[in-house]
Amino acid sequence: MIKYLIVSLFITIGIYFSVYFSSCSCNHSFDPHEDSLTAIIQGNRKLMDLSVQISDNPNNADLYFQRSKVFMQIDSIRFAYDDIEKAIDIDSTNVKYHFLLTDIFLQGSYVEGAIGELQTIIKLQSDNLIARAKLAKVYLFVKDHQSSLAQIQEILKTNENNSDAYFLMGMNYKELKDTTRAIAAYQKCVQYKQDFYDAFMQLGLLYSAQNKNLAPSYFDNAIRLDSSKSEAWYAKAKYYQDQAEDAYRMKNNLEAKMNYEVAKKTYRQLIVKNPQYEFAYFNLGFIYLQQDSIDKALRHFNLATKISPQYAEAYYYKGLCELVNGQKDQAGVDFQQTLNLKPDYEAAQNELNKLNGNK
Repeated sequence: MIKYLIVSLFITIGIYFSVYFSSCSCNHSFDPHEDSLTAIIQGNRKLMDLSVQISDNPNNADLYFQRSKVFMQIDSIRFAYDDIEKAIDIDSTNVKYHFLLTDIFLQGSYVEGAIGELQTIIKLQSDNLIARAKLAKVYLFVKDHQSSLAQIQEILKTNENNSDAYFLMGMNYKELKDTTRAIAAYQKCVQYKQDFYDAFMQLGLLYSAQNKNLAPSYFDNAIRLDSSKSEAWYAKAKYYQDQAEDAYRMKNNLEAKMNYEVAKKTYRQLIVKNPQYEFAYFNLGFIYLQQDSIDKALRHFNLATKISPQYAEAYYYKGLCELVNGQKDQAGVDFQQTLNLKPDYEAAQNELNKLNGNK
């Protein structure tokens, strides 16, 4: 059993955890001066009822488990830990108790403790795929890719059609920069689960990085599954924008124009879905600037700064458009604002120096 001294150490660490563990709260910070157990219990009806039952049945492990869950719900991590430890002392073979202790350790950023609890569950139930999947996620989080992949292989031995396991495999290979294996894993994922949004997004992003024309079809599948998410629209538009810029550099103006038009159309569709998505306005402005539509570019950069007043790069490009339009004073204001937000923005400083005559 983990010693109380260790627990005191990890509880004082800032409470957080990654997106991989949606079951864990990520914003709690433990207050060492938390009110006493009695005061907390008296302020919560569920805790009061469970405490009375525990008083009458002090060897009932499940009552401590239930009270630990309530403590977790109100972010009283120290008392949640105390109760689940008592439950495990009474019945160390109940895996649901070890799962709850795992979540407490993860909420306290004590990864080693979480790994130990998940390994305990697997010793108790070697076929527990939930524990193996969670352990694979923890290993992925700490970048122990070989251990994560080993757990995934154990899952696939039991269920070779497990789409979640293939997704985790893809995430591991992506971090290892093994793109070929990552793509193969994500393709297996969508083969077995055709509504796996995140897998379609990952495939689109990987193919985009390779400049392959399969990328838009994967983004379209993601949009089909959830058209409300901005990321798929943006990734698709950015793919066409990048293709246009590559064609422009290769002096293929016709292909550049075609890809720019698709990009602009997709950015507009994104703005309809999410009118507050500043990056869509900025990228539209950038395309219009490339196409010498200065007034349209300026309008979109201006919209980007209104939505996101801290968007330094948008102020810079806004200033460039104003220079072309002969609005030197306003351009100077925007270049200065760029530097206010990002003092090391060298291009803005150069433009401001030119305006001030410091060439």
